[in-house]
Amino acid sequence: MNCLRGWLSFTALSCMAVLRHGDWGRDLAWYVGRLRCGLTLRELGQQTGAKMQSVSKAVSRIGWRVNSDDELRSAYEKVLQLLGEMDED
Repeated sequence: MNCLRGWLSFTALSCMAVLRHGDWGRDLAWYVGRLRCGLTLRELGQQTGAKMQSVSKAVSRIGWRVNSDDELRSAYEKVLQLLGEMDED
């Protein structure tokens, strides 16, 4: 599955579930789109109806949390597996 198409599917599910400030599913979708799919902050915001500044702050925050929160790190790795970007052990 190509990264952009996979990201759009994942984002649609994440954003439909909960569309509110502080939703780490939404923020994780933005983080993956930015780091793994190469989307710009503007593109991420346009696809999800958010302001570019909000996306930027969320991506920065979630990046730090992925490295320090085991539950979030596990969710991130599962997303990468779904996108086919990580080898299963």
